[in-house]
Amino acid sequence: MTPTTLPSPTAIRTYLAARGWSERPAADGLGVVFDYRDVDDDGNPITVFVPARPADDYPLRVADIVDTVSAVEGRTRDAVEADLARGAAAVPPQL
Repeated sequence: MTPTTLPSPTAIRTYLAARGWSERPAADGLGVVFDYRDVDDDGNPITVFVPARPADDYPLRVADIVDTVSAVEGRTRDAVEADLARGAAAVPPQL
């Protein structure tokens, strides 16, 4: 993804909600945190931070989200990026 093709925070939030992630406010109030329904191999929660609005570090935030989502969903980065680029409404819920 290039900076001009990055999904909006709203698209990311919609995608994550449709795929079974649970949303909660971030402690800093600058975005939201999504928790995956499972934990990692060490028993720690799997979370991603979605900023409320794009900022200078937004491309890095999106890359972190895509890396985490692709790992927990067992999908390639390209597949996750394509779903985000198409719009979250086109993404079927994960059961």
